[in-house]
Amino acid sequence: MNAQAKMRNRVFGAAIAALMVIGVSGCDGGMDSGGGSGRRVVRGQTQVVSGAEVISYAILDNDVVTQVGVVLPLAVVQNPPAQPGQGPLGAIAVLRFPVEALSTTFLDHFELHWNPGGHPPERYAAGHFDFHFYNMTEQEVRQIAPPDPTPPAADRIPQGYVYPGPEAAVPQMGVHALPAAELAPGAPPFTASMLLGYWGGRMTFLEPMITQTLMLQKTPISLDVPRPAVLGRATRYPTKFTASFDPQANTYQLVMSDFVAMAQ
Repeated sequence: MNAQAKMRNRVFGAAIAALMVIGVSGCDGGMDSGGGSGRRVVRGQTQVVSGAEVISYAILDNDVVTQVGVVLPLAVVQNPPAQPGQGPLGAIAVLRFPVEALSTTFLDHFELHWNPGGHPPERYAAGHFDFHFYNMTEQEVRQIAPPDPTPPAADRIPQGYVYPGPEAAVPQMGVHALPAAELAPGAPPFTASMLLGYWGGRMTFLEPMITQTLMLQKTPISLDVPRPAVLGRATRYPTKFTASFDPQANTYQLVMSDFVAMAQ
């Protein structure tokens, strides 16, 4: 292992140490937490954004995926790129998750979007990051073009969410289902929200959205991930999202966890 790879591992180990019972060390790929705990971390992909490395990973306990996440350096939060990236619809980072997550959970890859002026509806006009956790491949995302060919059945939309219709599809993304409570008069100002994506009749992404202002406060953020009555596939589905700041590594850990089995 060369010096650069060793440095990456030290940074990566420091970034996820807060999530582990004890520290992480090792080379690229699987990394055992040591002590016979049965807990290990598997690195996914890495991409440099704003001069810092964004990294995808999964944590396994006794070979079962318990967390799927992304290490997001504070440098990216503080100084996001001024120009769109090369990912779908200008994503500034696209990272596939480790194969262990692909084969056993709902998640396929992560896309990071920066919206300095927000986006419609007006409620989401504040500058914020969209953290897309997709269950379809990047190639499939790139092929999405409105309108949505098949609206989802009612039992595929979690209670309390609104599917706005096929014409609301966003190219290279899909249709966003929104929390009805956030669209009601008198709803508190937007700081963090969980949106859901749909395309072709099925849920295709989970999307935590968090304002830059909130993330710069470095306080823990937690959002529930709602479950539909019918997912459409047998897999393990996350029910919790957290964004935790690690002052030692100067990074956020964006984590999907609390997986539950979905029959279909």
